[in-house]
Amino acid sequence: MDLDAFSAKLRDLFAGDPRAGRPVDRRFRAVVDDVPGMATESKLALLNLAAAHLGDGEAYLEVGSFKGLSLIGAMLDNPGRRFYTMESFLEFNLDARALREELLGNLRRWVDLDQLELLEGDCFELLRRRPGVLREPVGAYFYDGAHGRLPHYLALGVAERWLADRALVVVDDASWPIAWRLAAYGLVYRPATRIAWRTLPRHPKLCAALLKVVPTSSRRVGGARDAREGAAGRSPARGGDPGP
Repeated sequence: MDLDAFSAKLRDLFAGDPRAGRPVDRRFRAVVDDVPGMATESKLALLNLAAAHLGDGEAYLEVGSFKGLSLIGAMLDNPGRRFYTMESFLEFNLDARALREELLGNLRRWVDLDQLELLEGDCFELLRRRPGVLREPVGAYFYDGAHGRLPHYLALGVAERWLADRALVVVDDASWPIAWRLAAYGLVYRPATRIAWRTLPRHPKLCAALLKVVPTSSRRVGGARDAREGAAGRSPARGGDPGP
């Protein structure tokens, strides 16, 4: 992912003022009005910018698509990009079949489904135990799954092996203490990780926490190399798994 270009354009989303509360580009307003969900225009604009700066041969991965609002925001007007979403359809105790159909219906109205692969099941099982589940290294990863302590801890650990050598990790609800513990995990245990943008306390839904991940000798995983090995049918190394 072109992290430098992404960072340079990030503040331009809000005309240099992250307290503005909404992006300069208002095309996401129509999506927010049409698709049920909890994401704001600002978050859609952020995810869209991330997807727009994927490197050649990289993919966008989202965990927790619900009814598709944030995923549509990322995909909108980003042709030629590859997207994956992982969803169990179980978290909100809704009718799983009806929720799946609503998700697909929303996606069909707004984006090209040929760019997307829907992976159904527990994201941690998919990322740990299914070789080749992702055919490209992940340049942008948005985690919006369960917000418990263990899920947040695992969210970075099990996905790290699939990340491109330069990748962006977006964590939803960054104003929640549990989300910042995940950020701290990245900063303490992954020396190459740093915060690129943080949520302002006055605007807890303005945007998510962003972590930059770049390769260093301290990384225990092979990044894009592991994704290529997984696509070839070989199980990726277990080095990215979090400890006890």
